Amino acid sequence: MKIEDQVLIIEQVVKLQNLGFDVIKNSSAIVIIKENGTFIVNKEMIEKNIFGVTDKIENMFYSMTIGDMIEVLPEKIKTYSANADKEIYFYPRINNTGIIYVPAMIDDCIFYSSEDKLINNLFKTLVWCIKEKHIKL
Repeated sequence: MKIEDQVLIIEQVVKLQNLGFDVIKNSSAIVIIKENGTFIVNKEMIEKNIFGVTDKIENMFYSMTIGDMIEVLPEKIKTYSANADKEIYFYPRINNTGIIYVPAMIDDCIFYSSEDKLINNLFKTLVWCIKEKHIKL
């Protein structure tokens, strides 16, 4: 997996911020765009100035990694099932490309995303969780 496929792009970060999500608090990465390429560095290394950078870095933004998003996503989502007449918990299942929230013993799901890249599926899941208020802002 390419490193670029492991962090959100600027448009995704902006969408999360527009939804009220604190990307900076939940991120571990900073993306730096320079003429000779794009670099992804650990947020703490920049904030602690480990590189000895004296000038402000242009064209940089806080981003979230695959790991950041997995940490933020709910470990379970509680919902009420009229069919079962009880509360049901849905748990995330993540593979190389997709994510799905399913109950432990029932063949059902409340959310599913499986496209080309895991990072995009995690982003869609995070947006869905924010909109459905499964993540407190």
